[in-house]
Amino acid sequence: MTLLSRRKYEQIPVSKRPVLQPATKFSKVEAANHSPLDIDGIAPLNFRAGRQNFEWNVYVVATREDGLLALDFLTEQDYKLSASRGLFLNSTMVHVDVKGLLPCVSRVTVKEDTVIPAECEFIVDGTTDLEGFQTDL
Repeated sequence: MTLLSRRKYEQIPVSKRPVLQPATKFSKVEAANHSPLDIDGIAPLNFRAGRQNFEWNVYVVATREDGLLALDFLTEQDYKLSASRGLFLNSTMVHVDVKGLLPCVSRVTVKEDTVIPAECEFIVDGTTDLEGFQTDL
């Protein structure tokens, strides 16, 4: 589900703010720590990414992030994410900035079929082949 924070929604001028539609009783949104997030409603939002304009139904929730483009939106836009070339939506590159800490894992490969059960995570020990790699940790 693509999300918009309640704070960002409320910053939209009232005259331009889309009316919230109720979410179904089956719609559930969780934070990364699995705590539930209240859904204020669903709004058709017009926004721009790069040179492209989009209209998409977003779930308005109380979250500290401004928003989250999720797989519902990304798959519809035939997204491709390249570590070296960036984000592409509908074959058009969209400039993105990575803020905060660099991810500690960028790629994991396995030599056999592996099934990771739902709602679990694995920490995989590994090394990097990047000379001079430094973080702020």
